[in-house]
Amino acid sequence: MTDFYYEGYLKGKKVKGSIQAPDKTSALKKLKEEGIIPTSISPKRDILSVQLFTRKPSTDEIAFSLMQIYTLLKNGLPLTKVLELVSSQVENQLLSSVLLKIKSDVESGKNLSEAFKESKVFPDFLPVMLQSASTGENLEFVFEISADFMFKISQIKSKIISSLIYPSVIISFSVISVFVAVEFVVPKIVAVLENFGKEPPLITKMMLYFSKVLKILFYLSPLIVLLFIFKNKLIKKIHYDKLLLSIPVLGKIILYFNLSRFSKILSMTLSQTHRYNNP
Repeated sequence: MTDFYYEGYLKGKKVKGSIQAPDKTSALKKLKEEGIIPTSISPKRDILSVQLFTRKPSTDEIAFSLMQIYTLLKNGLPLTKVLELVSSQVENQLLSSVLLKIKSDVESGKNLSEAFKESKVFPDFLPVMLQSASTGENLEFVFEISADFMFKISQIKSKIISSLIYPSVIISFSVISVFVAVEFVVPKIVAVLENFGKEPPLITKMMLYFSKVLKILFYLSPLIVLLFIFKNKLIKKIHYDKLLLSIPVLGKIILYFNLSRFSKILSMTLSQTHRYNNP
């Protein structure tokens, strides 16, 4: 038997505690029998680590959970039961808790699209598509289309990352090699030339200048990281996005990528309401 720590609602009041069960599915079943609607449940020994070091679910994990929701809904199971089953099957603790929270919100009367939007885990286009699903008959197909789209995004990301690994390693080692050379080798050569009363070549002076620039960037790197993390508090998002779009070449890539994403999401939103209406 394992001790599980849970948080949830009992007759509209928030409750928390622990329960013993062989596994997570059994714990959920016991809580349901007691009338408790859990919003999160995890092994008691892992509570601290779950709260402090919860890993954000990957695109594949989210897509797979959406596909599971589609499959179960297509087989006629009610939505709240589907969310409970999927939450017990996913490995990511954050995603599991979010699905249980959505289930609780739906049972309390909240709109499904609002519940998914407030989760801040699922993609932004999913609540819009759920809101556009006017009937329950095509609700499951929203999850299918969204899952397919996210699987494609994940495949594209994987290809991009795999294609960038080799050049990134080469560039990194090249920068390190140049830094080591200008930091430890070039100064000794300059000292020897100065002892002979000769002026260092222009290329040597340029490398020394490059070394100083790298040092400054290295010392400023913590500040740059902090500025990037808190950029939303220091500058409005609209101004930050305008700045990105104004960057040569990169701005065009960002613009065309977002236009392509917008067109694809709009196409999915418009098509899902008519996709299965025609025989």
